[in-house]
Amino acid sequence: MSINEGGGFGDWGAIIVLFVIAAMFGWGGNGLGNGGVGVNNGYVLSSDFAMTERKLDSITNGLCDGFYTQAQMNNATNMQMMQGFNEVNYNGAIRHCETLQAIDKTGDRIIDYLTNEKVQNLRDENQALRLAASQAAQNTYLIDQLRPAPIPAFQVAAPWQYGTGGCSCGC
Repeated sequence: MSINEGGGFGDWGAIIVLFVIAAMFGWGGNGLGNGGVGVNNGYVLSSDFAMTERKLDSITNGLCDGFYTQAQMNNATNMQMMQGFNEVNYNGAIRHCETLQAIDKTGDRIIDYLTNEKVQNLRDENQALRLAASQAAQNTYLIDQLRPAPIPAFQVAAPWQYGTGGCSCGC
């Protein structure tokens, strides 16, 4: 239902106008007892009511136009706010992605560092074990070469083995 129906008074507009006219003219022709003056007064009042109704219609139209303009401005503002929120959401998603990539790169660097450190420690340990094995082999060689007892160039039977050596004591 539009606002213009009923002269701006809604469904009650026609009833209100009838009551006003009835109050002006009276019921059953009682208002015509003044020698016809009531008819002229009624015409003037009707004219005034019509003018008032037209003014109310123009006010109603002005209000409708104002509310429509306000609604359009609100819609434009809402659209601008939504675009701003969308930009904020987009920028947030980009920053989140960049943060995840930075964390991933940092994690890769840490893993590479730990791997390289472990490999270097294993190399150092391997080198130490090789050095220890080489040192042990060298020590064994030197001990074998420099024993406390000389090694004869050729084998000779021990002379005390076969006899007493002229001694009767058995030594």
